[in-house]
Amino acid sequence: MKKIQFLFFAVLYLGIGIAKAQYTVLLNFDSAKGISPAGNLTFIGHKFYGMANGGGAYNDGCVFSIDTDGTGYKDLLDFKGINGSHPNGSLLLSGGTLYGMTNTGGKYAFYGCVFSIDTDGSGYTDIHDFNYDIVNGNGEEPMGSLTISGNKLFGMTQYGGRQGYGSIFSINLNGSNYKDLFDFNNTNGGLPSGSLLIEGDKMFGMTSRGGAYSDGCAFSIDTSGNNYKDLLDFNGTNGQYPNGDLTLTGNKLFGMTSGGGIHAMGCIFSIDSDGNGYKDLTDFMNSNGENPDGTLNLIGNVLYGMVQGGGAYHYGCIFSLDSNGSNFTDIIDFNDINNPLGGYPYGSLTFVGPTMYGMARLGGTKNMGVIFKLDTANLTTSINKITASNFINIFPNPSTGIFTFQSNSEELKGKSVEVFNVLGERVLKQILRSAQDDKVINLNNQPNGVYFYRIIAEDGGLIGEGKLVIQK
Repeated sequence: MKKIQFLFFAVLYLGIGIAKAQYTVLLNFDSAKGISPAGNLTFIGHKFYGMANGGGAYNDGCVFSIDTDGTGYKDLLDFKGINGSHPNGSLLLSGGTLYGMTNTGGKYAFYGCVFSIDTDGSGYTDIHDFNYDIVNGNGEEPMGSLTISGNKLFGMTQYGGRQGYGSIFSINLNGSNYKDLFDFNNTNGGLPSGSLLIEGDKMFGMTSRGGAYSDGCAFSIDTSGNNYKDLLDFNGTNGQYPNGDLTLTGNKLFGMTSGGGIHAMGCIFSIDSDGNGYKDLTDFMNSNGENPDGTLNLIGNVLYGMVQGGGAYHYGCIFSLDSNGSNFTDIIDFNDINNPLGGYPYGSLTFVGPTMYGMARLGGTKNMGVIFKLDTANLTTSINKITASNFINIFPNPSTGIFTFQSNSEELKGKSVEVFNVLGERVLKQILRSAQDDKVINLNNQPNGVYFYRIIAEDGGLIGEGKLVIQK
């Protein structure tokens, strides 16, 4: 499965203000609960799972869970050096187990590790330790998150590899068969700090430095480690120093840079997955935010994201933008790092229905960061239920896992259907053929629950979306 930043929930009209969108702090971090939360919140059931970069029992960070209403905080794991320290990425769920990385710590103290842990906090396992090993290409100091495909985890390290500028690696879920897939050498990119996005047997990512102009690049590479392609070299004008992940829909990639653009404060861009068609969608200029380092969420045709600086009070903001670059809207401004609202939001938003959840690295009652929610359910202009497209029928729905797609006004032959679970993980991609049997999708291997589908045209355009329910 791949983790794709496309979420099938309510599409909000623009012009949202704090008076209409209810902002609530769910948790104030402190030295015991963690300091400076890192990465994104991972939503599972009725809980969020996340990590803090510092604090906890040994001041090396921690793994935690918390209910969506802000109650039930639980410190699942305290990092203490030997088992990792100072995580910066997010947690990945696979088969009931959480996987993550720490930037430092582990067996070799300074270089970080890959670990797994059960959702109840038991079963911690150090499955790989990074070290200074240029000969074998072992990486150092990962900053991003892991991505999964099949029974393999894929990730990047900021340093190390055979050239010292970072690496792309794969490793089995049990920690065996670590493989250095690709080494950055600065010319082809360097110092990746985000995560990989997997589409079939192709991976997409960005480096924060290196490339033709030393300002970073966007790239693609096969999951085998072959066919590396530099898709875009940032040069300052078109962006500079990206730190987040790419977001994909159809054949279009979306991303942000922390610097560069017209005002040298970062920009939002799109590019075709083959490297063509670059477009600067908007440029940050302090008043609308500056220096983004997270990842965009795409909901319908609207992009949502956070920036850690700028905005009305210079402590960051949450924004939305149409995917064609129009209608930029500042949804909410964080107003002071010493205010309970929080400041310097970090990472990306997590959506549950029409509610946005996220974390800020500073602010709150202890000035050590917060978990927040932004509830937009009462907006009069919001659409809070997703409905199937008018011309597409799916039956039976609910079903035990077998669904048939039928249309009375649109030819489905040649279109592709993508199905995602509520975590945003794609669980199926299938081309719809001419025969009726080829318009049937099989999700028998998935557990009970709600799933979301998209019908994609040959040119990558969205022609339909809706909800599927599995009841066995």
